[in-house]
Amino acid sequence: MAVSLSSLWHVNQSTYSSWRMNDAGNIWHRSGTVDVVQKSFTSYKTSDGRTAYTDLVFLSDDYSDRWEGNGWRASGRYYKECPNRFSRMCQGIIELNDYVMWNTSLGRYYSSAEIQYTITHEIGHALGLGDNKYAGNIMTQGRLSSIYFGRDDNDSYEARHGKNSFWGGGY
Repeated sequence: MAVSLSSLWHVNQSTYSSWRMNDAGNIWHRSGTVDVVQKSFTSYKTSDGRTAYTDLVFLSDDYSDRWEGNGWRASGRYYKECPNRFSRMCQGIIELNDYVMWNTSLGRYYSSAEIQYTITHEIGHALGLGDNKYAGNIMTQGRLSSIYFGRDDNDSYEARHGKNSFWGGGY
């Protein structure tokens, strides 16, 4: 588990621009309490000498046949990777599926807004939120091109991170 420094640290090893990751993180945290900071390494020393590990690694590839049978349709996924089940030094992995979002042989091209939505949605998972079934929420699954927060995003975030911790909906 990474040391909390009020930042969401990430390493971009994907084919997508780092500004997309930064924008997606800042969509979640416009209050300024958490920033997305890109580093080119997977661990760093804190001011008190502790070692913190990268929270997120962004990867991308053609996952058409490797995601438990769902790679042909899922644009992204989030999971945690740990050295072993007892380790506290886990990191989150966000994989972006080029097969779905950017497949030139099939003539598929996600718009910039759709790519941004996918990254924002997956960062929501990294923040501990699950999918919801209600339209008009960032945590709704599907190919959406608008990035806005609904009441359920607000309620899920505050249930996870504390009352009045979510800036977005004003609910």
